[in-house]
Formats: sequence, C-alpha cells, structure tokens
Amino acid sequence: MNQHNLDKLRESMVRILHPVKGETAGSGFIIRDDGYLVTCHHVIYLLDALKVEYQGKEYEAQWCEELSNPEVDIAILKINIEKAKAVKIINPQDLSTSVTVYGFPPSEKKFFPEGINFSAQTIRPSAPVNILPTYVTTNISGTNPWNKLPQPKSTFLSHRINAKVEKGTSGGPVFAEELNGVVGVIQCSKSDESYVIRWDNITASLDKLGLEPKKTTVCNFLAEIANDRRFKFITLFHTKQQIELKQQYIPIQVTLKTKRKDVESFLGYSEAEVVDKQAYAMKSFDAFQETQVDWKEAKKQCSNQHIMVLADPGMGKSTLLKMETITTAKKEMDKLLAPQSNLPTGVDEVIFPLFFRLSDLAEKAEEIIEAIPLLIQRDYPLIFPDIKHLLKEKLRNRKCLLLLDALDEVPKENRIRLQEKLNRFSRNYPSPMICTSRIVGYGGGFIEGGKEVEIVPFAFAQTAEYIETWFKNAEGYIQDESVSAENLIQQLRDKPQIAGLAQNPLLLSLICSLYQEKDLTLPAQRTQVYQKAVDYMLKKWSANRYPQSEGMITAKIQLLEKLAYHFSCDDEQDGSEIFSLDELHRVIEGYIKSGEISTDLKNYPTSRLIEELSAEDGILQKWDREGDKYIFLHRTFQEYFTATYLLRKIKENQNEGISLVKRLFWQYDAHETLILLAGLMENPLPLLQAITQSKDDIFKTLLLLAGRCLAECKKDDNFNLAATNPLIGKIIEGIYKFWRSYPSASFIESTVVALGKVNRQMCQKLIASLKDSDSWVRINAAMALGNIGNSEAVNPL
Repeated sequence: MNQHNLDKLRESMVRILHPVKGETAGSGFIIRDDGYLVTCHHVIYLLDALKVEYQGKEYEAQWCEELSNPEVDIAILKINIEKAKAVKIINPQDLSTSVTVYGFPPSEKKFFPEGINFSAQTIRPSAPVNILPTYVTTNISGTNPWNKLPQPKSTFLSHRINAKVEKGTSGGPVFAEELNGVVGVIQCSKSDESYVIRWDNITASLDKLGLEPKKTTVCNFLAEIANDRRFKFITLFHTKQQIELKQQYIPIQVTLKTKRKDVESFLGYSEAEVVDKQAYAMKSFDAFQETQVDWKEAKKQCSNQHIMVLADPGMGKSTLLKMETITTAKKEMDKLLAPQSNLPTGVDEVIFPLFFRLSDLAEKAEEIIEAIPLLIQRDYPLIFPDIKHLLKEKLRNRKCLLLLDALDEVPKENRIRLQEKLNRFSRNYPSPMICTSRIVGYGGGFIEGGKEVEIVPFAFAQTAEYIETWFKNAEGYIQDESVSAENLIQQLRDKPQIAGLAQNPLLLSLICSLYQEKDLTLPAQRTQVYQKAVDYMLKKWSANRYPQSEGMITAKIQLLEKLAYHFSCDDEQDGSEIFSLDELHRVIEGYIKSGEISTDLKNYPTSRLIEELSAEDGILQKWDREGDKYIFLHRTFQEYFTATYLLRKIKENQNEGISLVKRLFWQYDAHETLILLAGLMENPLPLLQAITQSKDDIFKTLLLLAGRCLAECKKDDNFNLAATNPLIGKIIEGIYKFWRSYPSASFIESTVVALGKVNRQMCQKLIASLKDSDSWVRINAAMALGNIGNSEAVNPL
C-alpha cells in the first residue's frame, strides 16, 4: 500500500470507546469531512453513551437514527468537527482483489496502522448473512435509542473473508488498494470467518449524505465523458476560439435500406399486374428502397441492432458519434440524479457511452473485453482507478454503448482480425454498437446482424440552419460586420454549383470561414475550398504573432505535402493517420537532411516547426492528452496534401509522377486522394488514361474511380466535360452500362449521380432510361435523376 493512501486512511480512523472504562469497544472511520462516521451497530448497541477518539482527541458522538440501519448492522454517528479526513468509498458487486482490514483490536495494536492483509483467494461471495447470531448477547439494559437489537430474520449483503478478525476491529474499513477505496465495513463474527458489509446495504443513507459510492463514481465518470474536450468542443477554422459542439450541431438524416414490398404499386398497374411485375423485378436482385429518416428515428428502428453509419468524407460521421457520446452521457447522468432514481437498481441500469477509434482497438492484441479498459485508462487516467471494476461489470452486463469511429482508418490487413474480435465480443456481451466508415472501401457486413445506414447530404434548409447557427456562434470573432448569414444563404441560392458543396458539413464550415473574409470570391470546387482554407490558415488565421513570408508559407505547404504522402503512402506506414511525435520528428529531420527542403526551413528547429504547424497554424493536431501523437486537422486535409504532393511530382516529371499514382489504384483508401488529384489537375487526361488502361478491372472498380475523378474535374476551356474527348465518352458509356446491369447497386448509383450533376451525357442517358423496357431500370433511373436534382434531371420526372 502506498504511503499516501495509508496516511489518508490513518487520518480517517476512529476508535469507539466504552464510556466508563475508556477501553476500545470497536472501530469506525470518517465518511464525510464534517464529522459523519460509520461503525457496526453491534459495536454500540450495549453502550450507555457514545464517545469516540479521533486523532488523539475524545468527542461526544450523536447517533444518526435516520441514517443508521441496525437491520444491516450499520450505525452512522456524528461528531462536532469541521475538517475531518474522510475516506473514499467504492462499491464493487464482486470483490476479486486483495484487501486490508484496519481497526483497533486490543490484543493486536501492532496491526494498526499497517492493517491485516487478506489475499483475494480468501474472499468469497456470500449469501445474505443473518445478523442476530453474530451479536454476543441479546440481553439489553440500556434505554438509549441505539440500545436495540435487529429483527431475528434481518440479513445483510456481504463479501465473506475465510479468516477470523479480532474483536475490536468490527466497524473498521476494508481497503482495496487496487480499487483505490474502501469497499465496506468489517464485521467480526464468533466463528473463523468474517464479513465485509457492502455499501449497497445503505445506499439510501449514503445518498442522503451525498456519498452513495457507486452513484458518485458513475456520475463522475459520465461527467468526465460529457466534458471531454475531444467531444465537447469544436474550433471554427478562422479562429482558435472553441465553441460547444451542441451549439453548432445540426441533426442529420440517414437512409434506411429496406426490402421493397411495393415495387410497382405507384405505376398504376392493377393488383395482379403488380404481383407479376414485382416477381419479375425481384428475380435477379433483392429489391430495396431507401427511406430517409432523422437519425433519432433511425436509432428507434434499429434499436435491437448494431448500426454501421456510412458516408463520404466530411459528412459528419465522427461528429455524429461525438454528439452521441456527450448527449448519452448527459442523459444517463440526468436520469441518475433525478429524484425518482435513488433506488439501488438505478445505477445498474445506467449506460456508459464509450467512444473509440476502431484503429485503436485494432492495434490492441487483447480481446475487446480486455482492450476497452486499457483505452479507458489511457483516456481517463485520473478516474480510471475508481471506475475500473464497475466498467468491467457494465461490459459484462451489456450496459455500454460502444461508439466506434472510422473503420476506414484501420489498415486493410487488420480489418478481418478486428471484425472477428468485435463479433466475438458482440456474441458474448451484446452491448449496442454504432460504427462509422467511409463508403469507398467498405465491403459490407462488418458487424453480424448490423444495420447499414448512410448519411444524407444537407438539404438546403439544413444548410441555411447551419449557416445561421455558425454566424451566431462566430459573432464575436467576425471582423467585417458587413458579412452575414443572410447574404451567404442568398449567394448559395444564386450559385447552385457552390450550394452542392455546402451539402457537406466540413466544406460548409470552411465556406463559412472563407466567406467572412469579405474580399474572397467563394470557390466552386472543393479542391479550391481546401486550397483557400490552407492559404488562410497559414496566413490570416494563424495564431503566429509574426507575419510569415510567402517563401515560408510555400515551404510549410511542401513540408505538409511530404508528411501527408509519407504517412499515407509509404509502404511502412500503410496509410497511417495517427503518428507519434518521434516519427513526425524523424520524418521532418530526414526531409531537412535530404536537401529537398526549401532554404526558408533549413535552419528552422524541428520542434519549433511542429509547434507552429499544430498550436499556431492548426493544420496538425495533438491526438492524445500526453501530446505524443498527432493527426492532420481532418483526414480530408491529409488526403488533400497527398494529392498536391502527387500533383507536384507529375508537374516535375509526368511519367514518374503517374507511376507514383498507379501504386495507389488498388488501394481503396487512397481513392479519395486520387479524386482530389483529378480536381487539382489542369489536364487530368493522363490520370484518366492511366486508370482506364489498367488491367484486371474485373469488378469495374477502376472504371468507377475514373467516373468519380471525372466528376471532380475542373470545368474550363482546357478540359470540357461535354464528352468532346473519346476517353470521356468511353468512361460515361462504360459506367452507364454497368449501372444498367445492376441499377439498384448503391455503390454504382453514387458514381452515376455524381457524374449526372456535372455531365450532360450521363443525365441524358438516365432520362432515356425512363422509357426502358425493364421496369427496375426505369424505377432506379427516376431515383437517380431525383438525387441529381438539377432542372435538366428533374423536369423529365
């Protein structure tokens, strides 16, 4: 036992005295610093007066009848003192650790303050213990309120110690160092065994004192989660000031995919024809319909299932889980603190919301049931000793909500092992899980029995609400008062090409920050949004007090490109998004020594560079509390810088640059980088040619990638999307034919819709498909045109 804990326990100990003889009647200890103490009722039931010795001084004690409970052998006393030293009490349901018993046995004074140790092997669960046989006599002569016996059939909940504890120790604390608190009150019997009276015998009394141990521990842990800065706050891009997430959060909608039961019912056929048509439509496929619902409703419909949330980059997957974490923690805490929730079972029903990155779980060799406590210890080191035992109980009793973020960040070779571990955990401890993943690269069926939903892009009303909320939150940080939410909303109405970008929450946040710079023309492509955002983050939005030269800014951008490419594409890194400070330092040092670095950074201390890029510029972020792990501000920024690195290499030497790009074709996690690269290139034809000329594209993976790249390309004089180039027409035709073969496949439809928004040729093909002989093609063509949403697509509907 460490000296600090020993000193605290020694300072809380109380000796219960015989009022006449002055000898030890038993032991007790302070449980609240204003003089409340606990002992066993059988220690005081024969005493004519209540006197105690605390820290060498005698006190008259008052019996607190409303808090005491003779039926479980507990007495609560009060002495007149203001700053007593109270112990920390905890209430594990199972006691599987060694303990030390403290008290004042007259024959064994040497045991205090060292105490008497009992190993975990000597402690066993116990059936309720009948109290009366443990009392030395049933003859009572006193007339004080405490001079009474428990009822003959009274029992108490306990842990049994298979060893005798000496008389005089009764009422003393039982301390579990591993759990960092007092787990109960020792009750000495006449046999060769003793009992630890559990705190849940008197939870109502402890609650009145504000001391209910399990409830307090749970509330403290939930408060830690609800106030975790990783979840609670977000930072507006143009200022380092933080605002609460709940103040900016706009509720999302998702699509639920359910079996279609009325495939043709809205086409006007008779009932018999409907049956025939439905049978035909479902002959080759499972028929699905997409139902768009609020997230809250989706959770209700999936209440008995795990959920996998799918979305494109920047759509708010992580933000959704963070919001779920803090709202669940707050809701559970409110339930626990409500007046009607003071029953002992209330604590046991509380749900722990636990947020983890799936990559963290994948890195652990342990099974999920063992890995979770390790990660909680990492994230909440101060409260973990108090919550450790209870956390294991919650996991075993299915009272946790697991919020598991970013499957796409897990290296591909680790996903199968992670999937197996999660499903083993789910079969044995089926607590609900909500996972997230990007759509690209997700193979489906990650969680057994899970329901897959997809985040829907913001409708214009949501976009407007987000902007109004953003400007309200940013009111104190906007320098130009002439910019307003109303003006930005109107600009988005007038510029539909920008309004499309604003359906993505990450891009919308960037657009808001860029718009408040009045001299800035809003960009129409997302690569331009990222480019302008990076430019402002390194200049006007930087917390660096000294203006940076253009040379320094260019050098920093090239360094960020190098870092992004290294951690995304280096064979040893395998797409790492979290990197250690040591690794970050090593890569920068290597870059400096290679001679590739700009002269502006050659004499710059590496530690200072890291500090500027994180604390001042904000493009790199500290990931953990210790500050020895880093990530890019958002994964999309890492992909953007990787794309600009590849663009620079292509400009320097097209053949060598394209060779670097080809290495990424079959890495699904790198496809977003390649799509951004297409948007950055003045002439993306070399990229599109390299993609379409690749062999072994059996499942049309690269064809769809080419379509996504095509949808991202700049629309200017150098490159026209009106299919004037034969390659463009070939890509459009190939994707259309693929879609027509599998019109209900969402991964194909998403590419078709993306192309249809910018490419008239694809839109015309879908319009023609409204008259297709296959009813299923007609239905899905109508859905795709509706999702494209522009006038050319909607008018034919």
